Amino acid sequence: FFSALSVALIAVYCGFNLLRLLPFPVPETLTLGRAFFVLALAPEFYAPMRRLAAAYHDRRAAETAAERLAAVEQASVASATVVPTWPEALPSIRFDSVSVRYDGQDRAAVSDVSFEVRAGTIVALVGPSGSGKSSLLHLLLGLAPLSGGRVSIGDHDLAEIGSIAPIAAWMGQSPLILAGTIGSNIALADPTASAERIAEVARVAGLSPMLLARGGLGAVIDARGSGLSGGERRRIALARALLKPAPVLLL
Repeated sequence: FFSALSVALIAVYCGFNLLRLLPFPVPETLTLGRAFFVLALAPEFYAPMRRLAAAYHDRRAAETAAERLAAVEQASVASATVVPTWPEALPSIRFDSVSVRYDGQDRAAVSDVSFEVRAGTIVALVGPSGSGKSSLLHLLLGLAPLSGGRVSIGDHDLAEIGSIAPIAAWMGQSPLILAGTIGSNIALADPTASAERIAEVARVAGLSPMLLARGGLGAVIDARGSGLSGGERRRIALARALLKPAPVLLL
C-alpha cells in the first residue's frame, strides 16, 4: 500500500511540476528528462518494500498451512484393522448408498450414490461442478469422510481398509509441478523407473510434441511451470499416473 501510494505521489508531483501547476513553491523545476528518470527509478526504490510485502503474505500463508497440517497430525485416526492382500486380478469396487459430508458443512457433498466398477472397465462420473465427483474419488483415497452407506473392494470394506492408495494412481485437476526437469516431474510416481519407461508413458500421454519443442525429458522447468500450458501440465500429471504400477487409475 505504502509503495503504491508513494509511487503515485511521485508521479503526481512530477506531472504538476512539469505543468508548473504546483500550489506551493519548490526548490527547482523538473525537465521532462529528469522527471522521466525519477519516475523510472521510483518503483525500483520501493522494490524492497514490495518484496517485504510479498514475504509477509507468504509467511501468513505458511502459518495458515502449518495450522491446518498440525490439526491433521493431531486428529485421532483409527488404524486400519484390515491390511488386505490384493490379488493379481483386481476385484470390483462397489458403492452402496454412499454419502459424504464434510465437517462444518450443512449439507452432504454426496448423497445416496450407488454404482459398481468392475475390473477392466472404465466408469465416468458425470455431473455439474460441485456435484461431488471429486469427493467420491477422494473417498477411495481416504481423503473424504464416509458419512453413510458402504464402499467395498471385493471382499474388503473401505471403512476397515481406510484407503486404496497403495493400488491407485491419481491425477487431479491442479497437477503438482516441482522445480526440476520434465522427466523428474513424471518420475515422482516411481523414482526407480527407467528413462525408457518414463519416455514411454510421456509418449502415451501425448507429450511428444511438447518434448520435441523443449528439448526432451531433460528440459528444465521451475515451480511455476516455465510456460507450460494447462493442457501440458495435465499431460505431465497423466504420464505420472500412468507411470505408477497401480491397477486403479483415478482421474
